[in-house]
Amino acid sequence: EEGIDEGGVQKEFFQLIVRQMFDLNYGMFIYDEETRCFWFSSTALENAREFNLIGKVFGLAIYNSVILDAHFPMVVYKKLMGVKVCSKKPVCVGISCRVPMYL
Repeated sequence: EEGIDEGGVQKEFFQLIVRQMFDLNYGMFIYDEETRCFWFSSTALENAREFNLIGKVFGLAIYNSVILDAHFPMVVYKKLMGVKVCSKKPVCVGISCRVPMYL
């Protein structure tokens, strides 16, 4: 059936995929209640193919102008934009400061 998708079906498609990717039972990300941000799970880092797939899903969403509900620490966005994120002051990111990053 021909029709005009004004973003509803497309947005729902990406939202369902992203909700599944960020499900804590899936194990790809951990959630920090204090900062209300997700971080990469240290137990899932051995499977780079899954993270590659997640990157492609985000890329497709951006290409299709779909805004997703994903909350990462600012350091992730700076890294994606190519902004230098190193300085003398360490900033703890992630649960219990297990993943120190430098801003």
